[in-house]
Amino acid sequence: GNQLSPIKLKIEHAYSRAAKGGSGGIKAVGNYAASLLPQTIAKKEGFDNVIYLDASEQKYLEEVGTSNIFVVKGKKIYTPALKGGGDPMDTILEGVTRDSVIQVAKDAGYEVVEDRVPFTLLKEADEAFTVGTAVVVSPIGAVTYKGETWSWKFEEGAGPATSKIYSTLTGIQTGKVPDPYGWTVYLD
Repeated sequence: GNQLSPIKLKIEHAYSRAAKGGSGGIKAVGNYAASLLPQTIAKKEGFDNVIYLDASEQKYLEEVGTSNIFVVKGKKIYTPALKGGGDPMDTILEGVTRDSVIQVAKDAGYEVVEDRVPFTLLKEADEAFTVGTAVVVSPIGAVTYKGETWSWKFEEGAGPATSKIYSTLTGIQTGKVPDPYGWTVYLD
């Protein structure tokens, strides 16, 4: 089917993916090494992936493995800023899918807030999802932090914002939805 499958994530508090002043904001093979051990541990514990927090305070969302994270609350969608909300952190990887999701979300009537996002916002979120080149959009079904789990259940596997963004992006990619952005290049 065309149903999105929710993923189970663990908020990592013992390991960090990237530190301020490091190379977390660029695509470099060395950036993946720091995530291998925590991801292996999380998978053994039954999680699909790991949510990384900022290295200095362990309070703010950064990334999920190699994907960007978005948290939906009402008509606002929060995602970690590329530059740490005024503080040039350079720990969030810029991505085409991230940029596309932000554009589609704004056009769907959401206010997109790019800032430092406290992980505790997940407790009160209506839904959350990750985005990346390979997965496009993945709904988050559950998040666990130090034994406490917050979960979201939707009949279609994803909440309304996640579903709308996913269907718009994949529709543009497959030519089923008009591309108002000029992203699609048709080859003869």
